[in-house]
Amino acid sequence: MLKKNIIDPVWARVGFTSPPAVNAGSNIGIVIIDTIRSHPAIRHLGSRLKYIEVDFDLSVTCRDIALEQPDDTLGDYGEHGLMAVLTLSHQPFEAYGVQYNSLIPAAQFIVLNHQAFQEGEGERLQVGMDYILERHPVNPDSTPAAGKYLLPLAERLPECSGASRPARPDSSSFGLGSN
Repeated sequence: MLKKNIIDPVWARVGFTSPPAVNAGSNIGIVIIDTIRSHPAIRHLGSRLKYIEVDFDLSVTCRDIALEQPDDTLGDYGEHGLMAVLTLSHQPFEAYGVQYNSLIPAAQFIVLNHQAFQEGEGERLQVGMDYILERHPVNPDSTPAAGKYLLPLAERLPECSGASRPARPDSSSFGLGSN
């Protein structure tokens, strides 16, 4: 007879004594700086998951990645961001008598790909964060002193499937100094 190794749910591993409520994370937006790929396990997020990509020419695209068909030709590209989103937002299930809930299932998620580890990544990160903050201003009551580091969002994220913004020709408008 095989002995089953039961893995503790994420909520228990981070120190919670019980699973988070189904509305945990409601009205909260989380920005994850990573890449992600479409997968059937994130379909339930629908338009609550946005994928923002900043290209080398500083153009920005925004996609509803959860609504896209998975692309098996990508190999493991985007798996790290996918696992981060799933840890935070997977659908609840029970296995071996243990309840597995995600940490903030009702939150809204933005995955920001700024082409990391390549020249100019700081500027692309700034462009991506500006793009997000232009659409979702930070609540002035959310201060680090209050322990609120998360980005509150409006009622819902705007439609952005296929949306893009042209590259800005002058990076000095980002407060990054002259070219």
